[in-house]
Order: sequence, then C-alpha cells, then structure tokens
Amino acid sequence: MCGGITVGYPERKLMGATTVTGPDEQGAIKHWLLSIFPAQQGTFDPLLSFAAIGLLVVGFIAMSSASIEFAAERYGDPFFIAIVICFISG
Repeated sequence: MCGGITVGYPERKLMGATTVTGPDEQGAIKHWLLSIFPAQQGTFDPLLSFAAIGLLVVGFIAMSSASIEFAAERYGDPFFIAIVICFISG
C-alpha cells in the first residue's frame, strides 16, 4: 500500500482472506493446466474421434426416428428427411 493506492497485482478475496495474484501463482496455474492438457500438435486422438462419430450416429438415429411419421405423411417416404439430412451434411 502506497498512500492509499495498491501497487502490484490485483487482490482477490478467497474464503475471507485477501490474497494477491502474482506471476508465481499464474505460472503455477499454467504449469498445472499444461500437465493436464499437454500441448501436442499433429497427434490423433482415437477416443475423441470415436466419441464424436458416436454422437453423430446417435443424433442421426434420433433425428430419423423422430421424423419418420412426419415424412411418411407429408412426403410419402418415411426416410425422406433422413436422406435430405445425409445429403446436406455430406
């Protein structure tokens, strides 16, 4: 504190105590985040790919099953909307 003006890093309240966020704490947070999510470029993650494709398939099945009656009544083909969605997304 210098003449009523805080000099340095911004203060924050943490469970009633005032702490100061400084470069050491910011470096520790960055180090912790990089240990959890390592920065690797050009790597293929099969689990993420499998999850994304699985979500797309489940979403397509849900959308198709929800629109079968509507498409059958409106267009005469129960899979009309599913086919249109395949062409739009493909």
